[in-house]
Amino acid sequence: MHRRDLPTENMRIEVPGEKVLFFPYDSSESAVIYKLVQEYVPYIRCFRRCAASGSCKYASDETKCKPHELAIRNFFKYAGREVDLYDPRKLKLFIETALIYGELSAMSYTHGGFGADSAFFGFWKTRYLHTPLFMSGRLKAQIELFHQWMAKLSPALASRRVLVVEGKCERIIFSQFAETLYIDEIINLEGGTNRPTLNTLLPILRDRGERVFVILDGDGKRNVQEYLQNLKKRKLLRNGSSVVFRKALEDSFPPEVTQGAYKAVLDNTYHVLVDQAIKRSRRRRSINFSSSFKMALRNSGRFQSNEDREKFISEIKIEAAMVFREYLSKAQYPGFPKSEAQRAVKQLERFYFSRR
Repeated sequence: MHRRDLPTENMRIEVPGEKVLFFPYDSSESAVIYKLVQEYVPYIRCFRRCAASGSCKYASDETKCKPHELAIRNFFKYAGREVDLYDPRKLKLFIETALIYGELSAMSYTHGGFGADSAFFGFWKTRYLHTPLFMSGRLKAQIELFHQWMAKLSPALASRRVLVVEGKCERIIFSQFAETLYIDEIINLEGGTNRPTLNTLLPILRDRGERVFVILDGDGKRNVQEYLQNLKKRKLLRNGSSVVFRKALEDSFPPEVTQGAYKAVLDNTYHVLVDQAIKRSRRRRSINFSSSFKMALRNSGRFQSNEDREKFISEIKIEAAMVFREYLSKAQYPGFPKSEAQRAVKQLERFYFSRR
């Protein structure tokens, strides 16, 4: 099965009142839609058979019903974002519901034509007065059928979106995207990769059917990418559902942004240390800003103990996170320098707005 193929192998689609459709192999999403349109959307002589032909911009002498086809395509395009179409059971329900919705949309469009087109209504009135009443009964039955299938599909549509981050700073920075990306919960691992917590958490989230995205940093940690690949093999994470910063979070921003953020929250007496750390990290790529700044603080002799220094750094990081958050809210616009943090947001958007 290719990366974007849907698990349709040996799948039977059965919708009341319609013929059974069989998929012998896995198929791409576009192939599934094409087959549904070819098998279920009827050819129609619009001007003779459809009451909506007077107002429908797609009407022609003989064509497949375009509103019917578009309803199926749009159901996949928009509702498909909210369903895990790689789950065969959910996929089958989704396809059946799309077919019922397509038929309902076409019937609604046609039924509305009886009232909207006086000439067409007059034609049917003189010949078959019962036709609009008959259509009303069919429309009602189709609405009830759609409600019945949507009730089956609703649990699949209700999958929650969960973002897992390493610490308080990441939570502060990325929480601003919770509303626009419809993220229901942000879980903080409380520092470090915290693999035991993640190993326990992910199976629970998977069994609930929740869509999980993980943001980690690789600063001082071994085999983070290998660890995430292992989670994907165990079906605990999906492809494209994680970002690993090469170093610490503050090093994922452009140097001038990091420099400005730390100067904004530190007393003027510390600015020279920030400049030294930035200069050193630019001169030697193997040393990042966060490590260089810690070294500068240690050599400054301003702290009586390591505990005092680490507490100070933690507090400053949280304050700087608010500045980074403000930067990222603007960095989505043209003209801002690209950075790892900005690319992480783009990947987060692609994942939650994808149909996988």
